[in-house]
Amino acid sequence: MNIPVALPSLLIILPFLGVLFSLFSQEDENHPGRNIYNVVVFTVIANIVLLFRIFMVMDVTKSSLQLMEKFNWLEQPDINLILGIDIFSGLLILAVHVALLAGLAASREIWYRPKNKSLGVFILVFLGLLTGFLLAADIFSFYLFFEALLLPALMLTGMFGGIKKNGVVYRFFIYNFLGALCLLAGTMMLFAEQGDASLASLHKIDIKTLKEYFIWGAFFIAFLSRIPVWPFHSYLAAVASGVKNPLLFIINNLLPLTGIYGFIRFLPKSFSDTMLYWVVGLEIIGVITMAFIALIGFINKESRYKLFAYVSVCYIMYLLSAFSKSPMALYNIGFSFFAFILVTSALAALLWKISQKAEESDVETLGYLNRVPRLRFIYGFMTFAAVGLPFSALFLNNFLIIGRLFKNGAYTGLIVVFSLLLVYVSLLGDYFRLSHAGETPQERHDEEDLQGGYRVLMWLLVILLLMSFIRPLWLLEL
Repeated sequence: MNIPVALPSLLIILPFLGVLFSLFSQEDENHPGRNIYNVVVFTVIANIVLLFRIFMVMDVTKSSLQLMEKFNWLEQPDINLILGIDIFSGLLILAVHVALLAGLAASREIWYRPKNKSLGVFILVFLGLLTGFLLAADIFSFYLFFEALLLPALMLTGMFGGIKKNGVVYRFFIYNFLGALCLLAGTMMLFAEQGDASLASLHKIDIKTLKEYFIWGAFFIAFLSRIPVWPFHSYLAAVASGVKNPLLFIINNLLPLTGIYGFIRFLPKSFSDTMLYWVVGLEIIGVITMAFIALIGFINKESRYKLFAYVSVCYIMYLLSAFSKSPMALYNIGFSFFAFILVTSALAALLWKISQKAEESDVETLGYLNRVPRLRFIYGFMTFAAVGLPFSALFLNNFLIIGRLFKNGAYTGLIVVFSLLLVYVSLLGDYFRLSHAGETPQERHDEEDLQGGYRVLMWLLVILLLMSFIRPLWLLEL
């Protein structure tokens, strides 16, 4: 099919056009920050519309990369930057955009303050780079977007996260920078070894020589630096529990996605016997970290940390599943990830709304949801979807992923189930605490409930999740 416009690259360009509009936008003296907020929201929505146009011209029944674009970078050596999209990356891009919309809606009041132009600029840069990372179809594009993501993520966390401990931000930078350096080293050695920079060629490599062990060791460290696995879980937990903005909480919980996605794209076709020992070691570290975070989340009384524990346990489960090397497991991860990002971003946005409204109404969050029926219903829906009730793609796909983990190892499967049960109980307990415990309902105030565009967005998320229970893009296959 001949497409007159380079649609995948346009997905990257639009956020940077939004950056230009943001830089030249004038602040309204009566409502500072409103113009930049509108620019960011409009840019995200425009990219979602463009993405649906891409889905319409794609063959959604095929799993291979489509709409490929090649840009010549260097002649000697011959290096091209290649972009492409498949159903897996397309669904992730859609989920990321909708997640940012949820964060923008929840943090709207925060934007209406002076000097928020840089906040909007860095968010749009982050969106453009993360989209480019998910579209990258060669190792050089993959590396460039992976490392470039560190700048907006660091600036957003350090400048607008509200984290008082500078050591947390320093660790955030050091771990991610070291990961980026490892990926650079692995990328250069891999290109020198095979002379082919396409991602498709990576799966054909057999790891036998010492040099190839170094290459994949560099990739493993680079991607693990973004995932909440020991020892990297400490800075991720500190950032997640310290940020004061729901949008930044969502952005920081999207960073581990880049590590999981990197493993899925870079894993070799087969593991040698020596490499299997490293895989087993990673599984042991993963399940121990998973159980530890789940226990801390179960004990911790803070709602945001319980959500972080749930997110971390799920990410590690997806990581272990990716190493199973099963094509069906990777297929399940793709559809499960779509619903997972929507659910966690909605919960983060709603938790912020609950604490904000409770503070404005001068009441305790204990039992607060009794006063806001619409908010209570949607928050309950998201919570029950998160714990695996048949409301979204998480239901069946997570079930199949766990089944695959049990097939690989009974002990691994048992620890995964134990950790999931702990975070499920934590989320459900927090929901019932917010809904019932100790509350004597007073008269309900409609102004405290979900209103306007925020309510519309939350209902849209509910609809998308229900659609994902069938199949996210089933309408395009009719």
